[in-house]
Amino acid sequence: MEDKKLGIIKENVDIPAIGFGILGAIILQIIFAHVPLINEVFETAPLNLQQWLFCLAVGSPMILWATVVNRFDPPN
Repeated sequence: MEDKKLGIIKENVDIPAIGFGILGAIILQIIFAHVPLINEVFETAPLNLQQWLFCLAVGSPMILWATVVNRFDPPN
């Protein structure tokens, strides 16, 4: 990050928080898909391995895409 007043470049220290957020979302998704009580309430069924791999294959490129976009157009 660049402070325009002082011309100082600061290191982005929120990277671990983003990683924890992604990990937390994955854990919550696993809980949502596999806890029997939640399956009953929301009328869902657990995913098998092939379905999990498909979800990971579709979702993983979005993390890479977001990283590339932030390099060229940072939020600040």
